[in-house]
Amino acid sequence: MSKAVEENYPAIDSWRCDTCGKQVSVQEGYVIWNSNGPDRDFRIIHKSRCDDKDLSSSMALSDLVGADGIATLLSFLTVGSLAYVPDGLSGDKEINLTDFADLFRRLHVPNYERARRHFGDPRIRDFVGGWNERAMYMPEELADIAAVGEAKRDD
Repeated sequence: MSKAVEENYPAIDSWRCDTCGKQVSVQEGYVIWNSNGPDRDFRIIHKSRCDDKDLSSSMALSDLVGADGIATLLSFLTVGSLAYVPDGLSGDKEINLTDFADLFRRLHVPNYERARRHFGDPRIRDFVGGWNERAMYMPEELADIAAVGEAKRDD
């Protein structure tokens, strides 16, 4: 990654473990998933202690962040135009794009991880009502979504 890009690319350095709910750092984290069928059930976990042996694939979290991580994640979607694909076949892989986009955003979009745990909150649905599919996933808007979700409820 070029120095200019690296300086302007905000690194995300912690996530919430999908098993225990505690903070996961890039050094201790793993991503696990089901490699069979389109529904991959991607999960970010603590390596070893929060593993789910029912999921067939795993990769160190550190391999999925930064520019190399983006290149790796894109290989989950397609073999790409550089790879040889016999005539009549597709290099595209069978994968649920919503699940993939959720993982990608968790790993690479600032404030997404913080905001996503509030997505089921009715206040968030009201807050983002009318926003388009691009606007609601912009880092600044995700920070606003997280703030609404973290605010005390008036129940």
